[in-house]
Amino acid sequence: MKTKNKLSLATAMALLMALITAVAMGVYAIIQYSLMPDQSILNLMFRHSWHVLVLGLFSYCVLYFVLYHQVVKPFIKIYQKCYAITKGDFSKLDLESPIKEIQLIIDGINMMESQIEMTKTQIEK
Repeated sequence: MKTKNKLSLATAMALLMALITAVAMGVYAIIQYSLMPDQSILNLMFRHSWHVLVLGLFSYCVLYFVLYHQVVKPFIKIYQKCYAITKGDFSKLDLESPIKEIQLIIDGINMMESQIEMTKTQIEK
């Protein structure tokens, strides 16, 4: 599995949010320039660049923290559990997620593990 050059979901979403903030502030600067033509475009760009940097950095940090703990971390644990299953560890995946789709994956892995355990027991009889 090649993951060396890939971005995590948390990083990708945080960068996207920073880009959205930059574009929104750029549009706002254009609107402000059209409403206040006495301001120079360089002055408005400089003033708005600080907003973009601060809002972009803040959005990046918050989104990265939330997505990492709510999405990426559970997926890492799910991956580790799937790997453990290939090595013969059929214990239950002890993980709860407030995100419905992630919880569905967890429940599916637990159902699969119990089915494998039942099949294994039937074969041994």
